[in-house]
Amino acid sequence: MDFSDSRTKFAGIVGRLGEDLDLLRASLYIADEDCGGINFKQVYGELNVLAGAASDYMHPSAGFIANIKSLSKFLSGVQGFSGNLEQYYLVDNIYFHKVLEKKKGIPISLSLIYMEVGRRLGIFFEPIGLPSHMLLRGSHGSDQVYLDPFNHGKILTKDECYELFDKMFGSRIVLTEESF
Repeated sequence: MDFSDSRTKFAGIVGRLGEDLDLLRASLYIADEDCGGINFKQVYGELNVLAGAASDYMHPSAGFIANIKSLSKFLSGVQGFSGNLEQYYLVDNIYFHKVLEKKKGIPISLSLIYMEVGRRLGIFFEPIGLPSHMLLRGSHGSDQVYLDPFNHGKILTKDECYELFDKMFGSRIVLTEESF
């Protein structure tokens, strides 16, 4: 795929109003535009392998929150996905295929890893974009849990999300209920 083709396809994906945005495909088009030579099938295959391995850590009878915890433990503990604190601004941290390979990234790229692996297992996360950070929310009926892929997949309550945000920004920025 040449660079102009990637840009055109990216614009086609993000330009469809009213449709669900395929974040993975869009992120791969961005990477292909900048890096070239992205093997989309290989990336999808790697995600399928991760999901298959993660399923060994999950049990349908365990319940929704327990399975999210198991998924998080697998991705962060077993696979080693975490935030790249030492080289946060390294450009590889934004490219999905590089984060998949190196297992280090920034909040948004790591969140997409969790979202894609979870989706393959029937766990759907909603991204919560915050200033300088991204969390994920998993909901099933009345069960709700928050996840911080950048911080080793830490599971958070809503109150802990407020505490994390307060620790990051103090009183300079106030997190509101609408953020969730």
